[in-house]
Amino acid sequence: DSEKMAEYIQNIPDTSCIIFVENEIDKRTKLYKSILKHGYVVEMNTPSEKELILWITKKCKENQLQIENHTAVYLLRTVGGEMIQLEEEIKKLSHFLTEKTMITTKDIDAICTKSLETKIFDLVDAVGNGRCKEALTIYHNLILIKESPLMVLVMVIRQFRIILQCKILLEQGENQNQIGQKIGIRDFVVRQCLKQAKYFKKEDLQKALESCLKTDINIKTGKENPELAVELLLLQYNNKK
Repeated sequence: DSEKMAEYIQNIPDTSCIIFVENEIDKRTKLYKSILKHGYVVEMNTPSEKELILWITKKCKENQLQIENHTAVYLLRTVGGEMIQLEEEIKKLSHFLTEKTMITTKDIDAICTKSLETKIFDLVDAVGNGRCKEALTIYHNLILIKESPLMVLVMVIRQFRIILQCKILLEQGENQNQIGQKIGIRDFVVRQCLKQAKYFKKEDLQKALESCLKTDINIKTGKENPELAVELLLLQYNNKK
């Protein structure tokens, strides 16, 4: 079928437009080469951290604001890498900071909305440091804003898994950039996870993932209440610290 499509593309009428959307492509195929010759191919790659920092600086200038590189990284860490959300938060900062132009980390903490990923990072950070009360406060606040306990659990599992991957790759001699490329995460996320990895032994992370899996199964089989099950998981892990 792809060969037939490759031939058909050569004679598509001007009144027609065909769009192919693919996550991965084989540039060796006849279809790809036909599209490249008779149409237009564009790769929409996720911006790197460096590119996002430059973009944040540009957007701040457009809103009559200034931001230093380390503060831009902090904004990225707080809000996340979604450019639409970042632009909205920069606009919020421009409306609130009427008496100055230089953005600080305190301004970001006071005004910007943290991404779910950042909140989960803070939650795991509190767990890793044995700050049980803080971990539960973050969790309860997530429930109050109608986040699903299962979604919180999924994000916690993801965070533990990334920390474990970072820890293993670091021990294997990989540097920060190599770790990010292998796992497929941004540099600032790697830095955060490597910092958190110091709080955990590999055995701790493996046991935490096993406990998360058991909790997930119990919730999905109706053995435990979702909200309570995740809370008990956090308590159980903190009690081991």
